[in-house]
Amino acid sequence: MENNYTLEITDVFKHYTQRIKGKNRFRSVKKTVKAVDGISFELKSGEIMGIIGESGCGKSTLAKLLTNLEQPTGGKILFNGVSSEEMLKNDRLQYKRMIQMVFQNPFDTFDPRNNIDKIIDETLKLHSIGKTRDERASITQDAMEKVGLTPVDDYLHRFPHELSGGQLQRISILRAMLLRPKFLVADEPVSMLDVSVRAEIIKMLQEQVRNLNTALVFISHDINTTRYISDKIVVMYLGRIVESGITDSVLHNPAHPYTKTLISNCASIDILEKSNPIKIEGEPPTPIDNGPGCYFAPRCYMSKDKCFKEYPEKTEIEQGHFASCHFINRDNLN
Repeated sequence: MENNYTLEITDVFKHYTQRIKGKNRFRSVKKTVKAVDGISFELKSGEIMGIIGESGCGKSTLAKLLTNLEQPTGGKILFNGVSSEEMLKNDRLQYKRMIQMVFQNPFDTFDPRNNIDKIIDETLKLHSIGKTRDERASITQDAMEKVGLTPVDDYLHRFPHELSGGQLQRISILRAMLLRPKFLVADEPVSMLDVSVRAEIIKMLQEQVRNLNTALVFISHDINTTRYISDKIVVMYLGRIVESGITDSVLHNPAHPYTKTLISNCASIDILEKSNPIKIEGEPPTPIDNGPGCYFAPRCYMSKDKCFKEYPEKTEIEQGHFASCHFINRDNLN
């Protein structure tokens, strides 16, 4: 394959069927849970794309679809034009090497019965990296020294529960990057860590993906962190992308009411700018049988009758900046 890679997500769906109680307590009815509801985007080598949104918007489900932890209901996931289904059929390990994932809780990532040395060695051995035990040990030691996990022996012979969350997340990132993936998915990788170590983990992520020209999908509900690390941003709401574009364009020139609401409630998005938080009523609705109108309409401060009847088309605000709203005014975007 070429050195440069492109990930194309085209109209990807993940729907679940759920039975819930009907009006008659002895009967249940089938409902469709639209966890991911028609997602499309493109990501190239070396790019960092942030995905933001409230809990339940489908961010983590999308991450599982990309890494084959879940199978899509519909749509295509293409790597350099080759579908994920074809790649998995031809060489499952190659697919696993190509796209790796860093999870939110590092303590759930590792087998607690094995020490760090065995955990990393088994990963390298599985993917035929290093012909001998000594060669794999040398690869591991060199990588750990480069990211500041020294003295190396202090980490290798310890078990996951003997390390802090920050230390273990560093090792989680390191293990993923030792496979030299073309794409890395990081799902809330710093949300469970102390504030004091978050910046270090973010810096490590940036350095690793830049050095290997790896594309990164960075999933978070924290706008400030996402703004710091991302080249472009995708805003999700109830399984759909409502706005996307270059990070500065989206955050400084938001077009969708939901994006404006998120930013207005992020007090430190710009320390020199005073903002009045936009309040929206209620909790996010469940992603069950939504539509036919805009999914955000029931909570939106701008909604009109039209919003409840049909889902808005995607509109290009400026080059590469898109939003889906019936009432986008290109000449008066705040």
